Amino acid sequence: MRIFVLIQSRLIFVLFGIFLFALSVSAQKSKCYDYERTDFSISGKIERVKINKELIWVIKLTKKACFDGGAADGVDVAENNVTDLQLLLSAEEYKQYQSFVNKNVVITGGFFHSHTAHHYTKVLMDVKKIELKK
Repeated sequence: MRIFVLIQSRLIFVLFGIFLFALSVSAQKSKCYDYERTDFSISGKIERVKINKELIWVIKLTKKACFDGGAADGVDVAENNVTDLQLLLSAEEYKQYQSFVNKNVVITGGFFHSHTAHHYTKVLMDVKKIELKK
């Protein structure tokens, strides 16, 4: 009987440890952005970058970011330690936000994974709004 109680208490201890580990993994995963939402805000500095004769805008993130994998189509794949996001803007938005280049900003929008030759960062941001960081 005493051995049964000892085994039972150790089993409970092990199961509790597994539960805590699973909880921590879940909490870490929830810190990553997902590709489904379009209302995330992220901060950093906007820079103009010339790549292959194309001039693009990139936000250099204040903190590294991670992105959860998306749908089963395989396009929006998981990424870790992302430091730069190419910005997707309309011609009017480029004019509107021109004075924000080389400044610290907060950008609101959604994310998608690169999938063409004109996408130069692993993850891109479809911009909804840019504000100067206070």
